[in-house]
Amino acid sequence: MQSRDWDASRRMLRTIGDFEQIRCGKGPIQPFKEDIEHWTIFEALWGFGLEQLTAEKLADFFDKYCACSTQIHDPGALNKQRARFKRALDKAIQLGNQPNK
Repeated sequence: MQSRDWDASRRMLRTIGDFEQIRCGKGPIQPFKEDIEHWTIFEALWGFGLEQLTAEKLADFFDKYCACSTQIHDPGALNKQRARFKRALDKAIQLGNQPNK
């Protein structure tokens, strides 16, 4: 909160909202957008060409090699997830390059 990080504030509000939804018996809560199986594939294969595939080729790759329950992956959804992964990676690199205070 002190750093005024909007993304962190949104995650905190989401967590509080999910807690209240469960506490008040108004579930089920919506899953987060990041699918752990997909995120792991992006982590493991980033830099090996996965980031350069078209949305359709990316979906074909996930259809063949992803262990999630989805049989046919949506190219648009995967492309958006890849963009979120890249933003998170860029932000982590940026934070890692900041001088210690």
